Amino acid sequence: MPRDAAINTFLIELKNDVDKNAAFFFGLIRIRHERRWEWEDACPSGYTYRQTNRLCYKAFNRLSKYNDAKATCSSYGGTLAMPRNAAIDNFLINLKNAVDLNTAFFFGLNCIGHERRWVWEDGTALGSFHPWGPREPSDSGGDQDCVEYVSATWYEAALRDTWNDMACATPRKFICQVPPT
Repeated sequence: MPRDAAINTFLIELKNDVDKNAAFFFGLIRIRHERRWEWEDACPSGYTYRQTNRLCYKAFNRLSKYNDAKATCSSYGGTLAMPRNAAIDNFLINLKNAVDLNTAFFFGLNCIGHERRWVWEDGTALGSFHPWGPREPSDSGGDQDCVEYVSATWYEAALRDTWNDMACATPRKFICQVPPT
C-alpha cells in the first residue's frame, strides 16, 4: 500500500521485477461507487491514520464520563488512546488541540481497582514515560482514578498538555485509537 513516495517506488520496482506489463492491485479501493478512494486499511470516518504505529486516532468533540468514552471507542473496535511514548503523546496533543485547545481530554490510562497503580486500557502497566504535571498524580478528593490532558485554561500555559489525574465521572472530551480495517 503506497502511502508515501518511498513505498510507491519500492512497489513499482517490485512489480516490474515480476512482470513489467502486468497490472497489480495495491490496496486502494473505490468506496460504494462514489468518487472517493480509500486505502484498504482505511480508518473509520473522521479518524487520522498514524503510519509509524499503524493506528487510527480521533479526538471526540463531546463531553463524556470515562466509561462512556471507553464504550464509544469500543463501538469503533478500539480503546481510549494510549500515549506510551513522547512521539505518540505529541501526536495526540496536536490532534486534540486541533479540536479544542481549551478543554481537557481523557485518554486510556487509569488506576480503577488497582490502588494507585496506573495501567493502560489494555491492562499493561504504565512504563517510564509519564509527563505528569507538577504534584501529579495527586488523587485530590480520593477519587481521581482516570487521566486527562490538562487544557489551556487550567494552570499557567507552561503546564498545558501535561497529565493530570481526574475523577472518572467528570465529563471530558476524549481520544480513541482503533486499528485500521
